[in-house]
Amino acid sequence: MSKVLIISVSGIGNTILQSPLINAILKRDFVVDILFRNKAMETIFRLDKRINKSYTIPKTKKEQLKLILELRKNKYDYSIVCFPSNKIYFNLFPFVIGAKKRIIHSYNVGKFKTFSFLSNIRIESDEKLHDLEQNLNLLKALNIN
Repeated sequence: MSKVLIISVSGIGNTILQSPLINAILKRDFVVDILFRNKAMETIFRLDKRINKSYTIPKTKKEQLKLILELRKNKYDYSIVCFPSNKIYFNLFPFVIGAKKRIIHSYNVGKFKTFSFLSNIRIESDEKLHDLEQNLNLLKALNIN
């Protein structure tokens, strides 16, 4: 089975809007880990037994480095960065942890401003779409309707 890391590090509202994407992936044959920004976001999915492992971003640089090394050991086939994702670290982090296929939205702001060249599967963002629909568009990269 393919291993997927879903990166859901927005606020509580965006985490809720990412739920349909996360649930669609959890219904498939993937080993799914999720990275949340903090424990408050993680509580939304805490009881879902389909999630293999959930992580939160640690406070200290030392703990953050330890997390990166742990995630590298997991050898993810896919990373999926939920919407919104127009900052450098959203493209840098999946690259650093060594995910083979790095799925993210692309924005019309230049590939050097966001380091989008580090992600190898980019789904164009559409400002006419609701954030929930933006997230569901990421499923195309996994051949999920």
